[in-house]
Amino acid sequence: MLTSRFIPEVTQRFRSSPTLEVRASDSDVRRFIEGRIPRLPKCIRRDEELQHLVQDKIAEAVDGMFLLARLHVDSLLDKRNKQSVIFTLEKLSKGSTALEKAYGEAIKRIDGQLEDDRSLARRALFWITYAQRPLTTRELCHALAIEPGDKALNHDSVYDVEDISSVCAGLVTEYFERIRLVWNTSAQQEIAVACLTYLSFDVFRSGSCANDRAFEQRLIENAIYDYSAHYWSEHIRHVEIITSCLALEFLRDSTLVDSTVQAVSMSDYKYEGYSSQFPEGTSGLQFTARHGQVYLTTKLLEGKHGGLDIEADSKDSYGRTPLSWAAANGHEAAVRLLVERVDVEADSKDSDGQTPLSWAVENGHEVVVRLRVERDGVEADSKDDGQTRLSWV
Repeated sequence: MLTSRFIPEVTQRFRSSPTLEVRASDSDVRRFIEGRIPRLPKCIRRDEELQHLVQDKIAEAVDGMFLLARLHVDSLLDKRNKQSVIFTLEKLSKGSTALEKAYGEAIKRIDGQLEDDRSLARRALFWITYAQRPLTTRELCHALAIEPGDKALNHDSVYDVEDISSVCAGLVTEYFERIRLVWNTSAQQEIAVACLTYLSFDVFRSGSCANDRAFEQRLIENAIYDYSAHYWSEHIRHVEIITSCLALEFLRDSTLVDSTVQAVSMSDYKYEGYSSQFPEGTSGLQFTARHGQVYLTTKLLEGKHGGLDIEADSKDSYGRTPLSWAAANGHEAAVRLLVERVDVEADSKDSDGQTPLSWAVENGHEVVVRLRVERDGVEADSKDDGQTRLSWV
């Protein structure tokens, strides 16, 4: 059984399936509105007749849709006299476009707030809608406390989740995802900067944790560590160039990279010593190649960044090179960039005897396989762990 509001994409998909329309009764909606009246301005709370008018008008407008009722009730939060309340009630949107219009009004309410509240609401909605996975409330509160240049989290800057909710004017993800690029195009940049700033905190400059207990304690004490480690590379993908200075500073620090790779490599399966099962000694170049970040990879290959050279063919503790990681993940542009260099061994074997080509074959990256086979110096029928590349296919 599937439940949904009447969203066109959903109803179209299931138009041939048996359906049952479930609508809230008028009395249910009125009871819901009545329960929210204590949150409304005093001009409504002190006037019983006006309260009944609020219930009547909203119940009539929403036609059984609780979400719309919630948005209509919220539209009264800043109405401080009876005339403005009545005027708002007379303009309540109805019909098929009512929900979208109500969301539009919610955005106007956000933009009409005091500057700090408006900024907090926008940033909260950026994180909620652009996040690569749902955030816990603690993660969201800590994420919004990060400021560029911070070396540690200032706990005095952490917001209360109820305050975050109140300034967002009832907006939810579904609508905001459709208009987010129009509303503000800098969200990915802001989140990428926040993630990189967080991963560069002083607490992570000691590198990876030595044991499971220390690693789990790090996860507990640093709410955004897990999210930032896993998804900074996704957020920066859209803004590599304009965030490159901060990114390159992070990538040149081997202890910060090690700390991040440890978090990225962990699975949900816990066993003794699990936190040590990651490729130690990962360079920033291996990290960018692994995620297919061509611009950052190019910059790191240019050498002499802050007095540090990063070898194009450097190996981590698994014996894997940047080319190996790029090929395994199917990043054609990064593979092409690396194989054209004379200081990269195209057929280098890792600790398990696998080459970049065998990784690409095993993971089904056809374009990368074709590119690698055509490259001079690649033995197309060599064996790793007793198997040829053809047997992997």
